[in-house]
Amino acid sequence: MSRVLCTLWVLGSMLVSLAAQDVPIVNPTNNDYTQVPLRIDAGAAQAGAGVMGDTVLPSQWEAGQLWVLADLEKQVRTQIRVDADAQYSGDTALAVHQDGAWIELHNDRIAVRIPATADHGVPAPIAALRHGDGPWMGAGSWRNPPDLEAYQVQVVGSGPVQITVHQDYHFADGQRLRLRLRLRPGRDFVEIEERFDLAPEHAWVFDAGADWTPDASLYTQHGGGAGQPMNTNVQTGSLEPGQARMAQELVFLLPRWSQSMDDGWLAAAADEAMALGAITVRAGQWMWPHEGKIAAELADSADTLRLVMPGINRGLTTDDQGASLPSLAARMWWLRLAPRDDWDTDTARRLVMRHAMADLNKVNRLYILDGFDEGRSGFPHPFRGDQVNPTGFWRQQARQDRNRAGDGKGGFGDLVWAQAVLDPDYYGTPWYGWSMQNPNFWSDVLQRPVFRLSRLVDHPRFDELRELARLAMKMDMHHSITLPGGAGQECPGYQAHAHSIWERIAERTHEALGFDIRQWERHQAGQDFLIRSSQPRGSRRHMLPTGDTHPRGDSGPPRISLGDHDPREWTSEEFPGFGVILRNRPGTDDETFVAIKAGPNRGHYHGDQLALHWVDRRQPLMVDHHVSYNPRAGQEHMHNRLSFGTEDMPWAVIDGHERVLGLATSEAADVMVGEVASTRLRRMPKLPPEEWDQRWDTHELGGSLRYQRAVVLLKGLERDVLVLCDSWQGPQALQTTWNGHVIGEDASVDGAVAQVGDRLTAVRIAPEEASFSRLDWSHDRGGGENTVGLRWSVEAEAGRFITVLWPGDDPPDISAIEGGVRIGDYAVTFAPAFADNPDQPAVRVEHGGSEAVVLNQLDYQRSQGDIGIFVPDAGYPFGPIPAWLASQRLQRPDWAKDLPELLDPMEQW
Repeated sequence: MSRVLCTLWVLGSMLVSLAAQDVPIVNPTNNDYTQVPLRIDAGAAQAGAGVMGDTVLPSQWEAGQLWVLADLEKQVRTQIRVDADAQYSGDTALAVHQDGAWIELHNDRIAVRIPATADHGVPAPIAALRHGDGPWMGAGSWRNPPDLEAYQVQVVGSGPVQITVHQDYHFADGQRLRLRLRLRPGRDFVEIEERFDLAPEHAWVFDAGADWTPDASLYTQHGGGAGQPMNTNVQTGSLEPGQARMAQELVFLLPRWSQSMDDGWLAAAADEAMALGAITVRAGQWMWPHEGKIAAELADSADTLRLVMPGINRGLTTDDQGASLPSLAARMWWLRLAPRDDWDTDTARRLVMRHAMADLNKVNRLYILDGFDEGRSGFPHPFRGDQVNPTGFWRQQARQDRNRAGDGKGGFGDLVWAQAVLDPDYYGTPWYGWSMQNPNFWSDVLQRPVFRLSRLVDHPRFDELRELARLAMKMDMHHSITLPGGAGQECPGYQAHAHSIWERIAERTHEALGFDIRQWERHQAGQDFLIRSSQPRGSRRHMLPTGDTHPRGDSGPPRISLGDHDPREWTSEEFPGFGVILRNRPGTDDETFVAIKAGPNRGHYHGDQLALHWVDRRQPLMVDHHVSYNPRAGQEHMHNRLSFGTEDMPWAVIDGHERVLGLATSEAADVMVGEVASTRLRRMPKLPPEEWDQRWDTHELGGSLRYQRAVVLLKGLERDVLVLCDSWQGPQALQTTWNGHVIGEDASVDGAVAQVGDRLTAVRIAPEEASFSRLDWSHDRGGGENTVGLRWSVEAEAGRFITVLWPGDDPPDISAIEGGVRIGDYAVTFAPAFADNPDQPAVRVEHGGSEAVVLNQLDYQRSQGDIGIFVPDAGYPFGPIPAWLASQRLQRPDWAKDLPELLDPMEQW
C-alpha cells in the first residue's frame, strides 16, 4: 500500500514585535485591480499583517512569506507597511474541508475536490469542480499510470489571500509528479502548476464532460498557418471528433502565440449555461512546452472533452560534458468552471492579462518600476496575433521605435512595455525549451524592447536595464549562430535577415547602450559563414539555395559580396550545425563545390537531411531547387538523397535531425559521413508544393529507421567525381529510392547507368538490381530551373546504394570491387554501416595504389557545434529532439547561469 501524508495547517501569528517596514507597490496598468494577491518582502519579520494607509489588509503567512490582498487603482504608486503588531480580523471567502477520501477547497465562486488518500489506486490530482451550490462536474483519471510508491498532499497555506496545496506523486523508477494548486477569492478557476518527470506514455486526464451533459466545445487557435489569417477569438464547435485535422484532438493548449492552427490557449466543454475547461497561462512557468502541451481530446461518443496532460521524460540529467541539465518539465494552467457567457473572447483575454501577463504580484517582484513618475503604460497581450506576431505590423512599429532609439526621451511606458516583451510569459524563452518558431522571429521581437530600453539613459537604474538588453541579445545570438563556423540556426536567407536586424539594432543603440553587437563573435562568424558557404554561379558567387532562401529577381539566390575574402584560400570544411562543404580549386573557373546538409540546425530547412547541392565548373549540376516558398519543394524525394515510402504511402518523408559523424580531407580526396534517424513516415504530395506543417498522416515504423550517407570527392582525375554510399536499416521493408535532380532536359538509361545529356553520368554499383524511374520538374522562380529527376528504387529493410557521379558523358573505367568501387586509378571502399565494432575503416580511398584518405571511425559523440537548442514548432514537424542533440545544446553557457529573475522566472517550490 502506498504511503500517504495529508496535513492541513495554517500559520498563525507569532509573538514577535519588529519595527514596521514600508514596501512600495505599483499598479502600472491602465485598469483598476481588486483583490490582488501580493507577496510582500517582510524583511526579518515573521508575524503581523500588511497595512495600506490605515487599513489592515487581508494577510496570511505561508511558508515563511507574507501575502496580502489589496485593491489597487490604475497607475497608482503606494506603499504597504509590514506591521508585526497588526492582525487581520475580517472575513475570508476561502475554506478547506476534508470529507473522507476528499479534500475540498472553496472560495466564493467555485469548489475544487482533490484526493486526500491513494487507498484505491492512483488518484488523479483533480477529482471534480463545483460552481456555487451546483453539482460536482468533471472527473479526473490516469491513462496508463506508472506504479505509485507514495502520494502526499499538504495544505501549506489557508487564509484570506489564498489556499495553497502541494501534491506529490512518487512513482516507480524515480518518476515524479508534483503540483501546486492555488485558489483565490473571486476567481472561477483553480491555478495548477506542475513539475514532473514522467515517461510520455503516462498521462493524467481531466474529463471536462463527466457527470453533466455538455453539447458544445469552446476553443481558440493561435494561428492559421504561415501567412494565413485566422479567427483567434473564442470559437464554438461541437463535441464530434474530426473538426480539426488531428481527428480526436480538437486543439493542443500552450500559452504562446504561434502560426499553428493546431495550437491554442483555451478549450472547454459547454452547454447553454456553463462551461468547464482549461486556459493555459504564463509561458515563463513551462519547461519543454511543445512536448508537454495539453491535448483537448474529443470522443466518439460526442459528449465530452478530455484534457490530457502528457508526461515528459527527456532522460537527461547531464550534458555531454557532465554538467547538470534541467530534469523536470513544467506546466501552468487554470481549470475553470464559469457561466458560458463568461467564456467570451474579451472576458477570457482580460482574465489572462489581469491574472497572468500583467499579474501585479509578478510585475512588482520582477520588473523595475521606480525611477519615473507613473504614466500611461501598456502590456502586450501574448494571445493576440496583432500584438505578438513579429512580422508585418510589428515590423512597421519597429521602424517607428528605431527612429526614436537612443534619444533619451523614454518614459514610464517604455520602461514597462519593454520589460513585458522580455518577460518569458509573453513569448517564452529558449532556456526553457520554447521554440522561437523561426529564430529570426525572436530577433524581430527583441528589436523593439531594445530600441525602447535605449531611450532610458536618464533612468537611475539604467545599468540594470542595459544589462537586460545585453543579455536578451546574447540569448538571441546564442540560439541563432553556431560556433565555430558561424552557421545559422536557419537557412542562409533567413540567417541573413537576422544579421540585418542586428545591424539595425546596433546602428541606433550602441552609443546609448554601451555595447555594439556588430563586434560580437557570433555576429561576425555568421557573416563570414554566408560568404564562405556561397556557391559559384558563373562569374559571381551566390547564397546557397538551401531551405527557404528566397531567390532574387532572375538570377537565383542573392548575390554575395566577398569583401576581403579570397575563395582560392578556402578548403573543404565542416560548418557545425549546417554540415560540410567539399571543394576543389575554389575561386577558379574549374571550381567544384559540394554542400551537404548534414548538421542538425533545421530552421527554415525542409526535406534536405543529408541532401547535397553540387556545382561543377561554376555551373549548377545536381541542385537543391531555389524555389523557397513558391512552390516549396519540401519533399525528401525532391532533394538529392534517399527517400522512403510504402505501398499506401509512396510519397513520404522521415524527417529527423541529421548529424556529421566524420570528415577527412587530403589533396587527392575528401570524405564525409552523416546520419539521420526516425521512427515514422509522414505523408507528402508527389510534387511541390508540400502542405505547410502537414504532420498528422503518419506511418509508425515500430522502431528506428537509420539512414547514413558517405560522400567522397575524388580530386585527381580529369574531372572531379562524387562517390556516394547511402545505407539504411529499419524495422520493416520500405520502398527505398535514390534521388538525383540534375539540371538538364532529358536522360537515357542503360541498365545501371543513367546519363543526363553531356552533363552527368550516374553509375549504380549497388544494389545489383533496382527499378528506374523519372521525376522531372521545373519552376520559374529566380530565373527558373529545369531538372531531370533520376530515381532508382528497391524494397528492403536494409541495404545500400553505392553510386558514382561523373560530371560529363565520358567517364573513366568504373567497376565494382569488394565493398566499393574502382574509378580509374582510384579505389573507394566502405565498411558495412551500423556495425557496433567495425573491423575496417568506415571509408578508405586509395589513389594509384597508395592510401589517399581514410576515415577510420564514426564519432557518435561528435560535437554539432556550440549553439542553443532549437525546438521545432509550427512548420517544422521533424519529430522529437533526439537525446544526443538535447544533451549537447540544452546546457546554458556560463554567462546565462545567473540571469536576472525577469529573464529566468521559473519558480522553485
